Amino acid sequence: MIINVLTYLEDSALRVPKKPAFVDESKAITYEDLIQQAKKTGSAISNELKGQIGKPVVVFVDRNLDSIIAFLGVAYSGNFYVPIDIQMPKMRVDLILKTLNPAAMVVTPVSKTFSFEVAPNLTAIDYEEAINSEYDDEELSLIRRKIIDRDPLYATFTSGSTGIPKGVLTCHQSVIDMTEALMETFDFRENHVFGNQNPFYFDASIKDIYSSLKCGATMYILPRSYFMMQGMLIDYMVEHKIDTIMWSASAISLLANSMAFEEKKPAYLKKVMFSGEVMHNKVLNYWRKHLPETMFVNLYGPTEITSVCTYYVNRKAI
Repeated sequence: MIINVLTYLEDSALRVPKKPAFVDESKAITYEDLIQQAKKTGSAISNELKGQIGKPVVVFVDRNLDSIIAFLGVAYSGNFYVPIDIQMPKMRVDLILKTLNPAAMVVTPVSKTFSFEVAPNLTAIDYEEAINSEYDDEELSLIRRKIIDRDPLYATFTSGSTGIPKGVLTCHQSVIDMTEALMETFDFRENHVFGNQNPFYFDASIKDIYSSLKCGATMYILPRSYFMMQGMLIDYMVEHKIDTIMWSASAISLLANSMAFEEKKPAYLKKVMFSGEVMHNKVLNYWRKHLPETMFVNLYGPTEITSVCTYYVNRKAI
């Protein structure tokens, strides 16, 4: 019985150690390197917090694989991560930090300037120093034995109906249940190639991250700028043979509204899933017309239910 999402990483690292786990715009990391760097980050966090567990640790995120390594490092430390966008207005960050009262923050190269501007007094773990240090396997094992499936894995903040940030805490078991259901329902396999669009401060991204970790697949973090240059986006997806996407409906709409498929098509796409907003018939019909053999899935679920709780497959064109 799986009670910790880190089991997904560890199983895949044993099975496909040399395979790329995550790829961003500038670099890639294999499963064997991912587990090493995550453990090093976990040890650094644990040392800084003097072995405390169950505490919130902020990760100021951008679209890079360092953010994911930091997430997993926080999990190894026995604490829960809180992703915050580095482009978020300082006033909103202040509200989140006041509500959260975090124990520390993980500072990556991309987030360093922003991190110290918005949280100058918060205990900082330098990510680059952490991944170049050594980890204490015995200490991490002791921490692991203290963690149960109902312990929190992450917290995300939504605006809610008031516009005031509201935190939603999600435990390991909730993410495990969601991931196992996605695997069983959509038959995700090791040979799948995921193309991530949802930002890491948004809970929808966990579908990509943990599905990929579970099956030992590769996840490409699609550059944000490519969604404004759809031709480059499609070229990138074809080059890397991306066959599975779980995007927001608005991202799906961008390609339809620009009629991007008149010039070229993401030929390897087999599964297209969307959520977060209304999907208009005109948009879906455009995609179905140009990718008639592709499965289209409308996902739905509130943040509190761990991203998704229901789905509908292959609507006919109307």
